[in-house]
Amino acid sequence: VTIGSWLDDCRTCGVEGRFFALSEGRLGFAADSTTFPILARPFRDPIAITQEATLLAYPGFTGPGNVNITSNSNILGGDFLYRWQAAQSNTTRMDVLLGYQFSRIDEDFNIDSATAAINVPGIDAGTTFTTSERFYARNEFHAGQIGLAATYENCNWSVDLLAKVAFGNMRQAVNISGQTTIVTPGPAATTNTVPGPLTGTNVGQHVSDKFAVSPELGVNGRYAVTECLDLTFGYSFIYWSSVAQAGAQIDSMLNDPPSAFVLNSASYWVHGLSVGANVRF
Repeated sequence: VTIGSWLDDCRTCGVEGRFFALSEGRLGFAADSTTFPILARPFRDPIAITQEATLLAYPGFTGPGNVNITSNSNILGGDFLYRWQAAQSNTTRMDVLLGYQFSRIDEDFNIDSATAAINVPGIDAGTTFTTSERFYARNEFHAGQIGLAATYENCNWSVDLLAKVAFGNMRQAVNISGQTTIVTPGPAATTNTVPGPLTGTNVGQHVSDKFAVSPELGVNGRYAVTECLDLTFGYSFIYWSSVAQAGAQIDSMLNDPPSAFVLNSASYWVHGLSVGANVRF
């Protein structure tokens, strides 16, 4: 949603504000020992530097077992711009854009698994292990931005082009928690809840501030239905140079003692098609 106003009668300068959001994106994965008799969660042995696995289900060793993984992501943002006319002809206009941008990217990654001991040395048969792990990441971007906007008009049709780039601070906050509930069988059954096991020193809240760059490109076509109403359709692309994603914070090394936490970030982008209407008054 974009709202703007010209500041003079000649329309050489103006201001505009914009808000955008993407509906929640969801991913999921589930598996159990009914479908997969051998079910395991991988990790890296930090000493031997080999790929190992925690066996959730293995015939005659552990089971029944299951794992359920879900991930959700949300993106929203907005900006406030000052628009100044740099050039104009009969069919073309070019404006310089200056302003402020804000965006927020939220993501969570959840892992739930369960297994039971069948014939594990040192563990009573029937002992169950239920593990729950939560990874949550929030990225807040505050930046100044500069860009160009161009418009070409031909009769009822027109095309708007947008190119801008923002420079600012990306504040990354990661919150990680995890626990395992162990229930022993028999008349003297016990229930014990312990941290982990696979979260290691990631547990807790971790905050980092990083310099980031966010370029944006857009093209938008307009058809004038009336003097005051246009129908619009277009494409947009937004990129952030440094974003912490929840799934990237999983520590695959089960060190003892655990290694220091390292916040992992990488580039992130969204793009999409849009349809709408433009009303002038």
